[in-house]
Amino acid sequence: MAESRSDEVLTTFQAARYCRVSHKTIERWIDERKLPAYRTPGGHRRIFKRDLDRFLEIHRMPPVVGVEPLDRAKRILFIGSDSQLLAQLEELCRPQPSTYQIAIGSSEYEAGLMVGRFRPDLIVLDLTARFDYQKICKQLRKDPETRHIKVLAVASDRESGLKVMAEGAIFFDRSAKQSSLGQEIKRLIG
Repeated sequence: MAESRSDEVLTTFQAARYCRVSHKTIERWIDERKLPAYRTPGGHRRIFKRDLDRFLEIHRMPPVVGVEPLDRAKRILFIGSDSQLLAQLEELCRPQPSTYQIAIGSSEYEAGLMVGRFRPDLIVLDLTARFDYQKICKQLRKDPETRHIKVLAVASDRESGLKVMAEGAIFFDRSAKQSSLGQEIKRLIG
């Protein structure tokens, strides 16, 4: 039997995005028993979408307008300048345009703008470009609105990725096969 949209289960981050509030606000509503939720065996909170919709109605919060569907394509932000790596990403996404979307940040400034505008699920860092990737990762982790974004650092040697790995990035050896990159992306964002 197919799950209906009203049976959809949301994380606190998805619920926050749906309501246009922070995930901490969602957690507070749950803790105050205003919003029904349950915990996974790992202790993570989950909310039925129908309960969230009922909560919004009871509290006379306006309907959410302009919110992207929760089943939208996964967004990948490529930060770097390696055209070969970008072509590899585009090749991975071409057969599945409804599954993945790609945006490009070719400078640190542009990358910062794209994080806010594009709201990626995954950032792929090309460590061969001369950017301060450690700073980028620190900024992402410091902001509650972006700390959930997964970061995949791509380089040809592990030593290049150690600094960004210390800031929460995941290292990927660029000499691996293209299919391995696709598997890693699917593992990270589905």
